[in-house]
Amino acid sequence: KTFSQTVVPCTGLTANANDGQEILLFPNPAVNGKTTISGLEGTNTVSLYNVLGQLVSTQMVTTESVEINLNNQPSGNYLIKITNNYNQTKTLKFLNQN
Repeated sequence: KTFSQTVVPCTGLTANANDGQEILLFPNPAVNGKTTISGLEGTNTVSLYNVLGQLVSTQMVTTESVEINLNNQPSGNYLIKITNNYNQTKTLKFLNQN
């Protein structure tokens, strides 16, 4: 038996973008437990998870930037999941240093 398969090449991926939106996290690692997310548009839900996958905090944000404060959390790696009005998500990884 013979079969044929068509392969369509990937058209490309946008790095660190959410629907063309550039989202920045600075500083990384966090300084004194604080870091800032900027480049947000519209309404976003910002959820913070530790490396065990436990939800540390969540907040609804309507501003272009938001400060994340982890002073009361242990040092280590964390994930920030940003979800916009269109249910599109972007996940950022950062290091908390207290």
